[in-house]
Amino acid sequence: MKNYQKVLITFDELSDELSKAIKKNKYNLARNLAEKQCNFMQRVSGSMANNFDPDFNKNWTISLEKHKDLIKIMEKDLKDLNSKTKKLLQRLKGYSR
Repeated sequence: MKNYQKVLITFDELSDELSKAIKKNKYNLARNLAEKQCNFMQRVSGSMANNFDPDFNKNWTISLEKHKDLIKIMEKDLKDLNSKTKKLLQRLKGYSR
């Protein structure tokens, strides 16, 4: 069980760092952290798939719920960026006429 606790702690730490990077609009850092998190999860997924533990799964669900706001923050940021880009392109199109 201690290994599972380490997995959760590492995942939470990476998620916290990712959250801070997103909130500071440091998207290169956020991308690197997301890749690091993904690679970490790929490394441990095999061992977790073979050993079902209800307590660990409950803790895992809590951890994921805690960090699900990252998706909403990114969606909002991307929507804002899309809107700003669209407005800029419309202004530039007007200058090209």
